[in-house]
Amino acid sequence: MSAEHLPGACKLFAGAKHRRTGHGLKWYQGRLWYAHRLAAHLALGVCPPGLGCLHKCGTASCVNAGHLYYGDQRQNNQDVKKQRGIYRKLNQAQADSIRVDTRSMRVIAKDYNISSGMVSHIKAGRQWQT
Repeated sequence: MSAEHLPGACKLFAGAKHRRTGHGLKWYQGRLWYAHRLAAHLALGVCPPGLGCLHKCGTASCVNAGHLYYGDQRQNNQDVKKQRGIYRKLNQAQADSIRVDTRSMRVIAKDYNISSGMVSHIKAGRQWQT
């Protein structure tokens, strides 16, 4: 699904994040969840066996239920290839989210694992022009 067809902007999880993957972490009913999996669980119901919670937007910290769906590993691999390409760290949906994000450039850069300079370029329209 392309970024222009996603329902609403990414809702970035503001709490603790997994150091390696960038996925949000949230305690719920005595259990530690990935925040996107919890959001899907609450919005879509229990994840069927053999499937995982995938992002249509490709943003690890996004918890917008409209951007989440249940799919298998093959679908996840295809999504990653489409969203990120071979040499890109970000996709268009992530760049759009960065453009409207009001947090400091340093915080945004840390969330997306990019430099503050790249955040500045994206916000100024010098990178990821629409």
